[in-house]
Amino acid sequence: MKKSMFWIVALLLCLLIGTASASVEQAGPEVCYSYSSSEDGSNPSVYFLVEVVNNGSSAVALDYDSTFSIYDASGVELDNDNLAMLPETLQPGQKGYVYGEIYAKIDNSSVISSYKFNLVTDTSPLYRVDLYEGEAVPEDDDVYVRFTNNTSETLWDTYGYIVALDAQGRPLYINDTIAYQVGIPTGQSLEYPMFFNSGLRDFLTENGMAPASYEAGVFIHEIDF
Repeated sequence: MKKSMFWIVALLLCLLIGTASASVEQAGPEVCYSYSSSEDGSNPSVYFLVEVVNNGSSAVALDYDSTFSIYDASGVELDNDNLAMLPETLQPGQKGYVYGEIYAKIDNSSVISSYKFNLVTDTSPLYRVDLYEGEAVPEDDDVYVRFTNNTSETLWDTYGYIVALDAQGRPLYINDTIAYQVGIPTGQSLEYPMFFNSGLRDFLTENGMAPASYEAGVFIHEIDF
């Protein structure tokens, strides 16, 4: 019951006061929630996720200065961390997800009153990202990403990813993993195991945010000079 209260407080009191660059814009509802595996709710993880789209005319990546911060009722910053984007580079018109996780050193997440995020984009990204569709395969308590290489060449060092979505399409959880030094020949398939903390999944379900579907895919970094 305590853990449910932490979720509700976080969702009701987190205010959207962040800003986005002209080229990367919010494309869906943002989600902010806290989860603690401790019975007293101490040292919670605070998650932030939002769908974004590149509405500019060139590829963009997130700059290191992109941050996510949480505040108490007096406006005092409690903690902050950097944000990440999946995929790491967005082509014009492409959608992706910005997400962050703060391991807050606080006694209880009920002191969190608001949050803000700041997106700073880099219009000269080092990497070009080639993105491919994958299939999410839930199996018992795990989720796998299944990918078949339908290109004409062997693909190396691919990243598989999942985005867990609730019934309203809001992102709840993101994870990715790399098949390092593994090549996928044309016509062959590969499964990527994805870790999804069972305690976190139970917490989401208990608070009316059960994962209803998964978005899955595979991407590769291509260096552009």
